[in-house]
Formats: sequence, C-alpha cells, structure tokens
Amino acid sequence: MGACARSGDGAAVAVAVALVIAVAAGLRLGSAAWAVLRLEAGDCGDAVAALVRFEHRGRSRAYLEIVDRDGSRMYQGVFFHRRLLALGGPVQVAGSSGRRRAYRGAGGVIACPAGRARHEPPSGRAFDVPPYSAAALAERARSVSSVRRRIVVDAPSGTAGAAPALLYALSVGGGAATVIGAIAVGVTWGYWYAALLGTDPG
Repeated sequence: MGACARSGDGAAVAVAVALVIAVAAGLRLGSAAWAVLRLEAGDCGDAVAALVRFEHRGRSRAYLEIVDRDGSRMYQGVFFHRRLLALGGPVQVAGSSGRRRAYRGAGGVIACPAGRARHEPPSGRAFDVPPYSAAALAERARSVSSVRRRIVVDAPSGTAGAAPALLYALSVGGGAATVIGAIAVGVTWGYWYAALLGTDPG
C-alpha cells in the first residue's frame, strides 16, 4: 500500500511539473509570437541593435543591446537561432505587453523576445558578437547550433534541475525507478527552462 501511495505521489508531482512547464512555455512563447505579429503588421519603430552574450554562473544567454532613437539603451533577452549571428545595426522594433519586443534586421532576420527588456545590463561577463558575413555565417552557425553544443552549454541548468528532483525521490523513499524518473523530469525541466530564458550556445 505504501509503495502504491509513493508511486501515486511521484506521478502527481511529475504531472504538476509538466503543467508548470507547459504554462510557462505558453506564456513566454505567446508574448513572443504577439510581438512578432505586430512586427509583421508594420506596427514598429526604428532602433540600433547589437548581439551580446552574457555569461553568469556557468550559464550563457543571448541579448540584444538596443539603442532607441531617443538615445535610451535597453537589453532584450532573445531566443537564439543561427540567423541571429548576422543581426546587427539598424533594426525595426515592435513591442508587446511587459516590454517584450521583437526586432527585424537586414535580410529579414527576426529576433524573438525571451522575457522582458531591461534598462540595466544583465549580471555576468558581456561578450560582443559582431555580425557574421554570409560567407562565415554557415560555418559558424553549424558549430554553435549542434545538439551536442546545446547539451554542453546548458549542462549547468540540467544539473540544477536534477538536484532537487533527486532529493525529492530520496525523501519519499522511492526505488531506482522513482529516482531515475525524477532525475529525468528534473533534467528535462532544467534544459527546457534554459531554452525559455534564451540560452546562447555561441
């Protein structure tokens, strides 16, 4: 009876974690999609952007450093994709609620917001990422966008997700299957959360 109860509790926790992941992903991706739709509709202004990578506590995240026409400076976390490496210079900008703004640069490259824009630089070391030429972009994009590179860069987030999951499995006295299942859920959550924040494998 006790084993069945622990199994039921573990399943309930897994469902709750999956629900949290789904809701967080829906909210963040929904706001990003709305900003892009406004951009495509032409409801946009002008700014100057530069891609910057911030590294903090083993994590790497992509930001656009934005200078608006009034001279104000903001930092917008963005979802990384390989074409982003070509972004830099004048951009069009459109916003959604909560200062989430999408950007379109030369060649139609679009940067989707991953969270709110901020006025202060993010914590950590900043590394400028100059725009790559068309000739250099393909080679660089292959090296930074591989699955192996993603796994290595986001390993701290995966580990951070596994630790509390392991502690939970041990606290409820689960067997090997419970421990493995909890770790799998925790690691998945860690990697997914890193992706939602706009991880940068560069």
